[in-house]
Amino acid sequence: MKSSALGSLKQFVVARSLLSLLLLADTIFIGTHILLWSVEWRSALLMLNIERDGSLPEYFSYHKWLVCALGCIWLFTRGREALYLSWGALFFYLLLDDSNRFHERGGAFLVDLMKWGPALHLRGQDFSELTVMATAGVILLSVIAITYRMSINPEAKAFSRHLLLCLAAFVFFAAGVDMLHIMLRPWTTLRFFTGVVEDGGEMVVASVFTSIVWQQVRSLQNPPEHLPLPGIPYSARH
Repeated sequence: MKSSALGSLKQFVVARSLLSLLLLADTIFIGTHILLWSVEWRSALLMLNIERDGSLPEYFSYHKWLVCALGCIWLFTRGREALYLSWGALFFYLLLDDSNRFHERGGAFLVDLMKWGPALHLRGQDFSELTVMATAGVILLSVIAITYRMSINPEAKAFSRHLLLCLAAFVFFAAGVDMLHIMLRPWTTLRFFTGVVEDGGEMVVASVFTSIVWQQVRSLQNPPEHLPLPGIPYSARH
């Protein structure tokens, strides 16, 4: 019992330390972004622009999504709990969408197909991108909901509830603030700081995702004896 308590404390400290390091890096990137905006983004410093595709902060976020996806796959291998695998699929989608701009490419195709026009200070392209994101979200969340209902693993379900809270925050920044960012296009300063909130918020939420997944991985590396293994009823092990 004492060793289990010490193990849980160690996992908590490690997870908090990882989150602190990730948030520190995010803060440095965001602060540098704001500072460099005042010198009008000299070309040599564009790799530090958090809004620029392929920049250093963007690559940092790619690695967070990759860690989350691989971590969920590892969790799945521990007990064949499909709920972990469904979250892994979502994280892989976020990685691919972030690095390859799936919703933007899909939006460009859809706007040509549907011929949507501008409205509410948004372009037809913006409505198309929202449609692509919403469609992907419905599919992936439906899979998560189904595997959640099927799961008998309380640890996996608690893990999912934590991730769902983070996902709600991510959607707020990635969709809600993003649309506001576009609507404020005529106002340069407001648009800049809205962009900071959007991309900075996404970075912070990705860090929290990574910390939660990492903590779950650590907790299942050496599960306490009084808790069931993932996907395996306690009674089946005795």
